[in-house]
Amino acid sequence: MMNETKPPDEREYVEALMMDALDGNLSKSGERELNKFLAADPQLQIEMADMQGINDLFSDVQMIEPPADFVQNTMAQLPRPTMNRWLVGFGVASLILAALAPLTILIYLFSTMPAQEAVLLITETVLDGLAQLVLSLTELAANQPLTLAIPVFMVGSIFLWAALYRRMVGSLRPVRG
Repeated sequence: MMNETKPPDEREYVEALMMDALDGNLSKSGERELNKFLAADPQLQIEMADMQGINDLFSDVQMIEPPADFVQNTMAQLPRPTMNRWLVGFGVASLILAALAPLTILIYLFSTMPAQEAVLLITETVLDGLAQLVLSLTELAANQPLTLAIPVFMVGSIFLWAALYRRMVGSLRPVRG
């Protein structure tokens, strides 16, 4: 028998004896002990009869065997991890190159012209870009006012919820004195 050592819980021990009896793995001493428990508890007798009935129902059922090449077919249908690794690696390399491109341009500018002239050129370019951005946003707001209302509403709702949160958390904090 597999489960003849007594666990701390007697109920678990009796259930283990019952399972071993159903599997046919119970020794003579285990069988005597199980019969003692069954004779003392009518509810346990009913439970054992139910378990035996279920065991009998499943004893006639034929087990379905998977095809011999089941594992190979399943593995063949899984995505190839090597292709995914290559795609991720290519994506990461592309992002790194895209992030380093402006730095490379700055280094080139600083190395070919005097530093003061390069700083003025970069500052002028950044300010021109910001001016164009502001002009395009004002033109968009003039032509389609709803496009400006959506971000304003979003920012306003963030501030509103932040204020409510601070008020709620502030009311929950204990007063130190």
